Amino acid sequence: MISTEVLFLKEIETKLLPKGATFSEQQKSVLLHNNTANIVAGPGSGKTTVLIAKCAMLLKENIGNSKGICLITHTNVAVDEIKSGLSKIGFNNIEYPNFLGTIQEFFYYFFGRKAFHIIFGDKNIRIMDDEEYREKFDHFFDRLKPNGYTYNNPNVKSKNPQLIINQDLTYDVISDANSTYREAFNGSIKKLLKSGIFTNKQCLELSAWYIEKHLSKIKEALSNRFEYVLLDEAQDTNKFQYELLNRLFLDNIKFQRFGDPYQALYSIFDTKEDAWIPSEEASYINKIEITETSRFNENIANLVRNVCIEKYDSFRSVSSVNSFQPYFITYDDGLELKLKYKELISALEEQSSEYKSSNKKDAILSAKHDDLMSLFEEYIISNSKVKKSDSVVKQIYSLILRIISKEIDLNLQQTEEKLNSLLENKKIIAKLIKDLITKDNIESTISSIILEIEKIKNDIIEPSKKEKIKEQLNSFKNGM
Repeated sequence: MISTEVLFLKEIETKLLPKGATFSEQQKSVLLHNNTANIVAGPGSGKTTVLIAKCAMLLKENIGNSKGICLITHTNVAVDEIKSGLSKIGFNNIEYPNFLGTIQEFFYYFFGRKAFHIIFGDKNIRIMDDEEYREKFDHFFDRLKPNGYTYNNPNVKSKNPQLIINQDLTYDVISDANSTYREAFNGSIKKLLKSGIFTNKQCLELSAWYIEKHLSKIKEALSNRFEYVLLDEAQDTNKFQYELLNRLFLDNIKFQRFGDPYQALYSIFDTKEDAWIPSEEASYINKIEITETSRFNENIANLVRNVCIEKYDSFRSVSSVNSFQPYFITYDDGLELKLKYKELISALEEQSSEYKSSNKKDAILSAKHDDLMSLFEEYIISNSKVKKSDSVVKQIYSLILRIISKEIDLNLQQTEEKLNSLLENKKIIAKLIKDLITKDNIESTISSIILEIEKIKNDIIEPSKKEKIKEQLNSFKNGM
């Protein structure tokens, strides 16, 4: 007799997988494992699909149960992808007692906001990304910096500010800032905190303080609420986050961590050791591998095996998909890179009619925005991301301000002061915001913005930059 679990798994296959496809034996071993485990899944191994299927099976199993499922991932894009997959299976609303969100949302929702109100009182909270936070920091630092300070404002992140909460609920800020401006640096961070503005790292520091004070009660509450915790992209969890998650879940809730330690992001951007190392946890946490990829053929799989941060001997292809041999391009500047890249595309199109007829976009990717900006003068960081904490007017104003500041080579504060110095400038900006809100003639709006930039800069914008501004505004408009 076939169990209801296996029957539901077959139903999931018809809704998530291509017609006629089934989960592999390796994938099924993950889906049917019901205890704490590290799930090591290589690129193209179907990790996200397996994670969605696993979550769906647990949600169905828990129908009528007072306990829920907690699924934590790292980006809003991943959250949307998981929700979309669950919707295909019939789970359209992930409601209490379940939780599905980013790791930042998890710590903020359960701990950070509570700690903030205890320390800073009842005021609005705004968590900002690094770029936004740096702008606010500059605003205060420019007013507090010592006389004679002529350098660029310090990079906040590199000075490692830390929030210290004292026994009497007062707080201090310490940092690695140079002693010549440390007081101004730390003071600027304090003023931001008093204003309710803080970073995800500071939210984590507040969470850690709150968890430490109430650990036993928090663990009891979490075990009463959640039957399972699923952590997506575990290799992207930093040490601070990982240690807190383990303290909360490891010995009292079934905790499954999905990821690929062979391509950990923190090994690229951080000099610290990886937080999640399944091989070191194998003695006390079961490790299950999905080593088969269908994304590319054995040529590429062999390359991946040997360029990972550790040699990935078990990784292999089960696909007959056509792939070119890997190519390496050396270049001196952005122009040479573009020319060589175009030449390579043309040569490959001559080799393969299938490749030539593909409608996928060509792209040059980089791990960091700064790398692309150093190669391509016309590159502009996309600002189309909608921040829920901001009004539409504020989003559009920030977008226009960023575009203009880049063109006139001033920081955001100086640009804003320049714009606000004349009533006519304010009128133009107000009209641009209105045009974008109403989504009227985007072409005339773009032209107005370019004219405003030209008026301030007293210069003519290069055609390539005009096109880039147009792309950015269109991208923003489509995301509204």
